[in-house]
Amino acid sequence: MPSKSGGTFPFQSHRNGCWLPDMKQQALEENLTLVQNTLELWLSFRRFMLKGYSEAEVTAADETDFLEVKSSLSKNLRALSERIRAVGNIDYGEKSIRELLTKCVSVSHLRQVPKADQKSIRKDWHSVFVRLSRCVGALKFLSEGYIPQSPSGKGKKKKGPSTVMIVVGVLVLVGIAVGAALFLGLIG
Repeated sequence: MPSKSGGTFPFQSHRNGCWLPDMKQQALEENLTLVQNTLELWLSFRRFMLKGYSEAEVTAADETDFLEVKSSLSKNLRALSERIRAVGNIDYGEKSIRELLTKCVSVSHLRQVPKADQKSIRKDWHSVFVRLSRCVGALKFLSEGYIPQSPSGKGKKKKGPSTVMIVVGVLVLVGIAVGAALFLGLIG
């Protein structure tokens, strides 16, 4: 499969239909760092979002910092869109992030958003948080040396969930728990 740069990646099949290139460790670690940075920016975005929903004073510095976070998220999305496609079928919430960046014009604008829309924005933020967390987990798993194997035989019935599905399930549950705790203000 050709890459955008014209080269090709040697791919291996994954049991769940996810195609992963035989990537070098350094590239995996760079991707992991980029996704982790995006997740940190996403948490910063949440802090500004919550400030906009509160009665706290919104300063010019808050607005400037919020715009810098949005700009950094946009830059990361451009880089992620190419890099993560090369890794495989990992949904990190690109479309939802772009939609929220468009909806959330400024911190003071968030204050004027109706309560029902605020709830929808929070729900969408949390959904992206879970996807980004899952992406971080998947990349950590790969960077620790996991190499997906193709099924050993055609027509064989699977005996149960694969190890990857179990790990992904656990990572999703942890992401949901952490997101819920953040959302409820129990941490961070």
